[in-house]
Amino acid sequence: MKKSKVVLIAYSLLTLLFVILVISLIFPKSTFSSKAYELKDITPIGEIYNHDVIQQHFIAEDDYYKVGIFFANYGKLIHQGNLVLKIMGENNQEKVIKTKLSELGDNEYYYFNYTFKKNKKYSLSLTIEDSKDPISLYTTKAKVKDATLVYKGENREDIMILSFLYKKKDYFKVWYCLFAITLIAGYIILMKCNKE
Repeated sequence: MKKSKVVLIAYSLLTLLFVILVISLIFPKSTFSSKAYELKDITPIGEIYNHDVIQQHFIAEDDYYKVGIFFANYGKLIHQGNLVLKIMGENNQEKVIKTKLSELGDNEYYYFNYTFKKNKKYSLSLTIEDSKDPISLYTTKAKVKDATLVYKGENREDIMILSFLYKKKDYFKVWYCLFAITLIAGYIILMKCNKE
């Protein structure tokens, strides 16, 4: 094979690699993960009745897109009533999310959509309404920086167990694939050159 053809093959492969690189950097795949507070000496906070207020302040440790609260229903399926969650973010912007209590599982996380920004302060305020049955949620005695819990107007030593979902752009796989393709391209070119 003539050297000009080898150069042409190499140029074509490099062009292909460049196109793949650009596309992968513009549209990288995302990986999804969760992060929850440490489960240390966990216990139900007690029975939560209509208009009882639970409020937790914390600082987001990363960029999250969902928050989960670890609920307990005492083994019951609650058919009536709503959970009202108020999320106070930066600049005192408040979002109110209303969820049917029947959707809450016993001893399970229930996730709420909200965009949290890293190192920003937030407040969760939780109440229930129109329910004949109480619910509960779990707390932990794990130490989380700047996280505080107020229940029925009293400061507590434990905090509400929260779980956060977040997604990250995965650039590592992009470079791994490009490296593999480069090795294959180099091998093909060497084999062609050896046949001359």
